[in-house]
Amino acid sequence: MKRLLLGTILGLASCLPAVAQGRWTVSGTVRDKATGEVLIGASVSLLEVTRSGVLSNSYGFFSITAPAGRCSLLVSFSGYLTDTLPVMLYKNVMVSEELQPADVQLAAVVVSAQKKNDNITRPVMAGQRVSFILTRIFVQDTAAKIAANRQGQENGVVGE
Repeated sequence: MKRLLLGTILGLASCLPAVAQGRWTVSGTVRDKATGEVLIGASVSLLEVTRSGVLSNSYGFFSITAPAGRCSLLVSFSGYLTDTLPVMLYKNVMVSEELQPADVQLAAVVVSAQKKNDNITRPVMAGQRVSFILTRIFVQDTAAKIAANRQGQENGVVGE
């Protein structure tokens, strides 16, 4: 009986570190420090946890779940200075991060392309045929109207 009780106590005691080392969530919003506007698509990650990177949503909100411990939260966004915050993950943590705009002028980029098209041999491919068909239809229609007008004059009706 004592062995059973001792085994149970040791079994429960061995589970305590597993409970203490649970997973916790760090979440929050990323904003522009100058204007207070949310930064959509800001990159947020925990340096000590691989594959923990996320992007802030359309409200600037992010959420990362990770094992308990001390971590560094890395927050970055194009055109802003990157910031690193120490985070203690022993409970769920809420963070409001404000990034400062970088005073960097990016150089202009010019994109141009030119494609040689070997398929075109003449500037007008089917235009002559279309023109011929339209001319033929016009001539036939005009001839039919003239014939109908002549028929109407023979019958005493003018202008049909």
